[in-house]
Amino acid sequence: MLDKVAGKCAPWADLPLRLTLGVMFAAHGSQKLFGWVAGHGLQGTGQFFAQAGFQPGLFWAGLVGCSEFFGGLCLLLGLLTRWATIPLAMVTMSGFTP
Repeated sequence: MLDKVAGKCAPWADLPLRLTLGVMFAAHGSQKLFGWVAGHGLQGTGQFFAQAGFQPGLFWAGLVGCSEFFGGLCLLLGLLTRWATIPLAMVTMSGFTP
């Protein structure tokens, strides 16, 4: 019985995760790019990236902000989801560097 229910729900199984991650990444990208949602904008994020050792800071802040914002929108809308996850995964992994 569980197989019948799980089989019917399988096409919709990724929707909650995709929507949650899409909103999360798009919000964080908008903080970095535009200063929305209590963010510091591109200049402030660029200064932070430069202090963290990512030189030039403004370039990396723009790249990360665009990756998060547009990747999050793609996830949210369900467009090119497999391709959108590649830069999002790279941005997430770079957060773990010392």
